[in-house]
Amino acid sequence: MNKIKMIEGVVEIPMAGGFYGNIQKVVNTLISFKSEEELKKCYENIKEKKPLSDYEKALETMFIFCATYEKLAEEQGKIKEVDAEELAN
Repeated sequence: MNKIKMIEGVVEIPMAGGFYGNIQKVVNTLISFKSEEELKKCYENIKEKKPLSDYEKALETMFIFCATYEKLAEEQGKIKEVDAEELAN
């Protein structure tokens, strides 16, 4: 019989801000594949807990991951505010 490994419970992930920036790029790439109207429908389906397409499930998963990581970073004092203009340079 074939066996597969599955994760159980909560796994703590130490992650540098730079790598998290790459995660945000993944989210932006996912978003770039849809029109504004299509995204509105996706957000609505996610918010209203309707049955989701595979794309919507992927988007929801990334949103949950990012929100959780940002919350933990805030709780651990790892968030700093910078001017948006600094990021553009």
